Amino acid sequence: MLGNPEEPQNLPEENGQVESAKAEGKAEAAKKRKQNQKRKTTERARKSRETSDRYTKKQRKFQGKGGFRSGFSRGDGSRSVRRSDNPDVLYGRDFESESLAIEQIQGEMGEVTIRGQVQTLETRDIRNNKTIIMMEVTDFTDTIVIKIFAQTEQVPEILKDIKTGAFLKIRGVTTIDRFDGQLSIGSVFGIKKIQDFRKQRVDTWPEKRVELHCHTKMSDMDGVSDVKDIINRAKSWGHPAIAITDHGAVQAFPDANHAVSPDEDFKIIYGCEAYLVDDLQGLVVNSRNQSLEDAYVVFDLETTGFSTVANKIIEIGAVKVVNGKITDKFSTFVKSGSADPVSDRGVDQHQRQHGARRSDNRRNPAEVPGIFGRMRDGRTQCIV
Repeated sequence: MLGNPEEPQNLPEENGQVESAKAEGKAEAAKKRKQNQKRKTTERARKSRETSDRYTKKQRKFQGKGGFRSGFSRGDGSRSVRRSDNPDVLYGRDFESESLAIEQIQGEMGEVTIRGQVQTLETRDIRNNKTIIMMEVTDFTDTIVIKIFAQTEQVPEILKDIKTGAFLKIRGVTTIDRFDGQLSIGSVFGIKKIQDFRKQRVDTWPEKRVELHCHTKMSDMDGVSDVKDIINRAKSWGHPAIAITDHGAVQAFPDANHAVSPDEDFKIIYGCEAYLVDDLQGLVVNSRNQSLEDAYVVFDLETTGFSTVANKIIEIGAVKVVNGKITDKFSTFVKSGSADPVSDRGVDQHQRQHGARRSDNRRNPAEVPGIFGRMRDGRTQCIV
């Protein structure tokens, strides 16, 4: 059907121009969005630097007047790192700002307040009789490094109550360390000790249970907890006793015994998850009523796998024992007879490692029954 000759027709060239114009428009819009995002990021970084610079200027002004970094001068000439009468303040000044979750700290944000538990604590001496105190603090949403630059003589006072495992509230300035490029908190304004804020599990059931099946870290590949921690948790829940039943081991018993004092009303039940052997299972087949004091042959087989159908014997070794002493030895390699060249390469590698240098050192699979026959028939009164 022909169109109206008076109406404009969309020629192929015009359609291509339209599509090109649409693509250019999309590219221009994407470019503008990227520029706006970059401008916002730059603006946030600028504001963060301004905040950090303002804090640094205040801190320098404060230090010039005898601030906490240089400390109070005491009568004996030493200097204090505390600037507050609050006994909870361990370093610097007191503060009351709300804490921020560490996972919410994204880049340099100026001053922040966090709370957390000290995971690691390290000191490093630097020039001019100064020391860097570095500690990793976690609030269990994330972890961040705190860095304090102090006079070496002040370090013992600072670390008197700041130890691994302590719970602290810290106010300082977020910064990207210029040496390691790591986001950290420096220019610390103050550090306060706080209570453990973790939510503890509790046993609210009125009738307390007794756990009779408990594995400690002495149960390899099963338990991971120390027996003392398990016992302390059971006692905190009000349990009257607990059973320690490690896999085939009793190494946790001494620590369990020392975890309970004689005057405590708590009982340790010493047990073990033992491995039992069916002593009714017959271990000897085709018995001829021989004695192990007689002559016997002990042999070992190397195979290409555990299947009696799909895998082959590749090595046989045997020794003859008479009156408890080895009197004869036998060893030979066996050709695998496999049609798989990959499997054969593995067999060849194994046999080369164990001394098979030439093909004539390896027996044909058809010879294997004869070898066992000679073990049985050629050695009078032998147990194979």
